[in-house]
Amino acid sequence: MNIDTSLFNCKNMRINTFITLIFFLISCNNAKDYNYNVEELDMIGSKEIAFDEWVTSVECFQLIESGTKSYWKIIEYDDFFYLYSFFDVSVFKKSGEHIRTITNHIRGVLFMPNDMFVNEEEQQLWILEQTDNINKYSLDGQFIEQRKLPFNAVKVAPIGTEHFLFFEGVIDKTTPAFLRIVSGVDFLTNAEFVPKHPINNTIPISTFTYNNDEIFIYLPYNDTIYVCDKSNLNVTPKWHLNFSGDFLTYHDIPEGGYSEQKFAEIMNDNKKYRGLQGVYCINNYIFMRLEGKENSFRAIDITNSKTYRFNTLIDNIKTAPQGNSNNGLLVVMNIQDFIRHYSNPGNSTKYESINELLSNVKEYDIGLIVLKIKMKEDLL
Repeated sequence: MNIDTSLFNCKNMRINTFITLIFFLISCNNAKDYNYNVEELDMIGSKEIAFDEWVTSVECFQLIESGTKSYWKIIEYDDFFYLYSFFDVSVFKKSGEHIRTITNHIRGVLFMPNDMFVNEEEQQLWILEQTDNINKYSLDGQFIEQRKLPFNAVKVAPIGTEHFLFFEGVIDKTTPAFLRIVSGVDFLTNAEFVPKHPINNTIPISTFTYNNDEIFIYLPYNDTIYVCDKSNLNVTPKWHLNFSGDFLTYHDIPEGGYSEQKFAEIMNDNKKYRGLQGVYCINNYIFMRLEGKENSFRAIDITNSKTYRFNTLIDNIKTAPQGNSNNGLLVVMNIQDFIRHYSNPGNSTKYESINELLSNVKEYDIGLIVLKIKMKEDLL
């Protein structure tokens, strides 16, 4: 199957705008397309496996927090956990201590953070705030400086120490591409990839995931997985995910977009797979959770392109992972949800760390539970 991708050289443009949960894209008519023969993966006929057979152990962390927020992404680095939602970023010690909720140095609150990562070279936490600010913080969350981007973006990933990969989303409707690679000093664009399409869109949670010298890329309403080779700074399509026509892509959506009513119907009727969540690499495998028609999980073996299917994570947990670390998937749960889940007799666990935690937490405890599900180095 031929999948289109594009390389662009165009002027950088920035517009000041707020992020909304639903965006409308415009089509790009001036894109030069490059066709690639992309390997097709059968995602319906994936081999079924028992996820527990791939797990070596589970490590548990109890984080003390006064609120009951839901977090979308977690990073484990050094002795810290960084948790990000659409409203703020919180810094915790692994011991459970809440260090701080990060605020913007000007407005007093962090306004619509869209992504974060640890810049290991600088030993700093970087947050992509709103759509055109990079806020830099110490590892314990103290503000250092803010840098203005010469473009808009909603997701970011470092490429080595000198370049960054940005997912632009649909903030600037004048630019033709979803992805751009920029230099780290001045954020000037080196190249742009993957043309935009006239679709409704959402802000993705997990867009970029690393495996050795490659960054794998999942874009909303797109059944293609792309890969960025960090050595040559190029993005190409890697796999077409074949869901037998049941995966909602931009091809299914009219040019003018759906009405709010029609879009709500699509979100609720579950006749199609609407997207992927929790897309993270562990030990040469990409894990993901399907959303919509079937809320099961898939794993792709990067080395041989074989696909696997499982219905839940450990102990019937169906939550999509919110992060990865070394050889583990990270799942964040509210303490009350954690207690309710394991109070169900059908969700008993064989993992000693979880049983020990269950014996210590109380129904009135407030905070979060982080489960680090450690995977075998050789899964098969």
